[in-house]
Amino acid sequence: MIDVDLAILDESNGYLTIIEVKWLIEPDSFQEEANAEAEIDKGITQLRTIEKLMDIDKSRFILSIFNDQQIKSECITEIQYILVSQGEIHSRVDSHGIDILDYQVSYNLLEKT
Repeated sequence: MIDVDLAILDESNGYLTIIEVKWLIEPDSFQEEANAEAEIDKGITQLRTIEKLMDIDKSRFILSIFNDQQIKSECITEIQYILVSQGEIHSRVDSHGIDILDYQVSYNLLEKT
């Protein structure tokens, strides 16, 4: 089974958010910049794999995420996939249903609320 960094379920409306976090530092060299891009690609690939697993057997996957909390998969009405990262993400805004958020921008917004 694949690892999920963070899953948040709003039971009142059946909204599930699955978040993959890729911690990236500012690249010091071309090599590090290439590695940062690769990490973002890995996060996108992981979220697409999670999406496929949800399509194949949602009940089993929900059980693996939330363990013994007895959450029924039919209660989930909508799923959002988010990749939170730091680095050059502007070229990745359209990732076929995956929202890509910049870590520092997200942190600054959360800090203000």
